Amino acid sequence: MSLAGSAIPAMLAAIAALCIAVIAIYLRARNIEAMYTTIPQWPRALSDDGVQDPAERIELVQRLAIVAQPWCLDALREATKEERHPDVRKAIADAWHMLR
Repeated sequence: MSLAGSAIPAMLAAIAALCIAVIAIYLRARNIEAMYTTIPQWPRALSDDGVQDPAERIELVQRLAIVAQPWCLDALREATKEERHPDVRKAIADAWHMLR
């Protein structure tokens, strides 16, 4: 087999690997975008507008931890299941830690 003959399969394999890497990066970027732009449903049980801003959701989580009534714990459970924003998720984890 000549040098050119062995280079073609290697080039095809490299192109295939590159395509797979590009697709993986694209899908990861979409997941990250959804994490920051998806508005969860859990705040709708507590306010009419659903508290769309992450900073407002963090404040809501902190207040739920302070009040600590059974309905607050239910709301925190829902938030734990639904929330995707990393800053709000950290606030939820901090709230659970405070409540223990």
